[in-house]
Amino acid sequence: FLYAGGMLGLATLSLGMLAWVYVLPVVLLAPLWMRDGQRLAWRDWYIEVGKSALLALGIFLLWAIPAAAHGGAAYLARSLANFTLGTTLGLFPDARPAWWYLLLVPAFGFPWIFGLLLWMRFWKTRHEEISAGVKFCLFWALPAIALMSLAGARQPQWLLPVVPAFALGVAWLIGSEALRQQYREHLASTMIFP
Repeated sequence: FLYAGGMLGLATLSLGMLAWVYVLPVVLLAPLWMRDGQRLAWRDWYIEVGKSALLALGIFLLWAIPAAAHGGAAYLARSLANFTLGTTLGLFPDARPAWWYLLLVPAFGFPWIFGLLLWMRFWKTRHEEISAGVKFCLFWALPAIALMSLAGARQPQWLLPVVPAFALGVAWLIGSEALRQQYREHLASTMIFP
């Protein structure tokens, strides 16, 4: 909890509450993606998560309290407004529909979206048990995209922290032992086809 809380506190100081969007859902939903055979005391897990969140808030307050004392309540209110999702690093206009992120996801998946072998293997796994690592990637990327879509501000650079989740999923589709022989000799799966 010391490491997680410290890193989340520093991320909050640099990114604001946006940092919590990428971390908190995957941590809170751990019972859904954690491997079934692995035993974890969920009560202890959530106590550690709570301690990490309190430590992160404590680090944030170490900045906020002196800032309020030095700059006054108006400065603190202005600074705290910058820690919301709506005003953090607004490089692009926010007047976009909620589904706009879904249009950007393929662009952030480039060049993987053109690998037909990946799509064929992904289609093959639709009836099979998904590994805990792939579930982790899904619970990392999908809630973050959904939360940012619902938050109102739609900045494309906010999708960058979920790109590694897509990359890990692609690595699993390419290197999984269970899928290694799937569609290997198929013409559409070769790089010559595109």
